[in-house]
Amino acid sequence: MTGTIDNVDHTMVPVHNLDESARKMRRLGFTLTPKSVHKGLGTANRCIMLAEQNYVEIIAIDSIDAPQPPFAKSLQNREGTYAVALASENAAAAVVAFRKNGMIVNDPFTFSRMATTSNGETEVSFTVIMIDPNELPQGMMFICQHHSREKLFTDDVKSHLNGALGIHSITAIVSDLDVAADSYGKLFGWDRIARSEDFLTVSNEKTSLIFMTENYFISQYGAIYQPPTLPCFCVLSFSVASRLHTREFLLNAEIPFTEGLDGQLRIAPQEGCGDIIEFI
Repeated sequence: MTGTIDNVDHTMVPVHNLDESARKMRRLGFTLTPKSVHKGLGTANRCIMLAEQNYVEIIAIDSIDAPQPPFAKSLQNREGTYAVALASENAAAAVVAFRKNGMIVNDPFTFSRMATTSNGETEVSFTVIMIDPNELPQGMMFICQHHSREKLFTDDVKSHLNGALGIHSITAIVSDLDVAADSYGKLFGWDRIARSEDFLTVSNEKTSLIFMTENYFISQYGAIYQPPTLPCFCVLSFSVASRLHTREFLLNAEIPFTEGLDGQLRIAPQEGCGDIIEFI
């Protein structure tokens, strides 16, 4: 799939209470966009926009009168990453490439909506390709092409007190690495897949996707997280300008954290939005 997927565009993180989750993430040193209400959809979001041109979408149900969003069932089990949107600059070409490789994907769908930014209300548009869930049983993903990226990635929201620059990697626990390897090899291209007995890594331009067995995950992260169901995206890792600066920020803010074997700074799920937050 070389040339059709450029990177991870964003993660979708459903939460129960948008205001409370925003408060938690601000405490962790993240700058958030203003609340945007998705009229007619019954949802609202606030986003963590990053200098490396990817972001975290924190999303919640905002109206009980609208149809339940797709993430509602997942939210009954846990808060935390529900889906990963993959970036493409040419959605039409991506569809052709996926289908040539035997994957089942929907036709591209282009839509616009209003977004609330620090500069006020603005119209943004996207082209989305939904991938058949049976193609990726180890985690939901879709393709997202932005048509108004400059309206969202403004300088005032890309700077974070914790020094975060971008999404370094997203880690999931899976029950079958063979199935994951086959699925993501077809999606990304086998040249991007690195496989061991206990985990596999999908390398992209900036953000890696890591899939681990449950036992290996526990050996790396200990008891910091217990997934309710598998498969499960459960770690959001951020690249930072200076780990020393980030560590000092967390200490000054009295935010509890642990350190990995390579010096990663790890924050437990309850301190944020349901995922382990890791600074690398």
